[in-house]
Amino acid sequence: MKKPLIGLTPVHDTDNNDIKMRPTYLRALKAAGGIPVVMPLEADEEDWIRLADELDGFVFTGGPDVHPFLFGEETQAHCGNVSEARDRMEISLLPLILERKKPVLGICRGIQVLNIAMGGTIWQDIFSMTKPDFPIAHSQPFAYHMPSHTVSLTQGTLLHKISGADTLRVNSMHHQAVKELGQGLK
Repeated sequence: MKKPLIGLTPVHDTDNNDIKMRPTYLRALKAAGGIPVVMPLEADEEDWIRLADELDGFVFTGGPDVHPFLFGEETQAHCGNVSEARDRMEISLLPLILERKKPVLGICRGIQVLNIAMGGTIWQDIFSMTKPDFPIAHSQPFAYHMPSHTVSLTQGTLLHKISGADTLRVNSMHHQAVKELGQGLK
């Protein structure tokens, strides 16, 4: 059986215009039996189509904030840096992935991009836009590899089936989160 080729969206360092990838994503995909492929940040439509055709699955990784204009909001005071190039890349690529019924996993920023691309919205800053006594740590008080809270999985979803669990322990290093769920998402 061929190992699946899994496309990863790169982190875009807007200070120096570099792209990079966290090695933890690469190690996790290799451990799961896949071959990680870091995708380009910029390409033309023909290239996105070819990547959507040839790669077996996709991971939309973590990174900078998503530009609030993409979900119809003004920028809030606590919104962080954005990458227009990455926003454009992921939002252009997602419809091609969905047309081909390829699996896609969103992690951190990736979840928010998927939700926005499907018509949803996000909290631009959890801490300043929700209840002041928000009980869950989203700024990772422990070392990166240690879980700091749990997430509940929806019964019958692919992630629920794969993990065989109702909850997962996760680390949490973000200040944004899904607010209104996009069309077709659970």
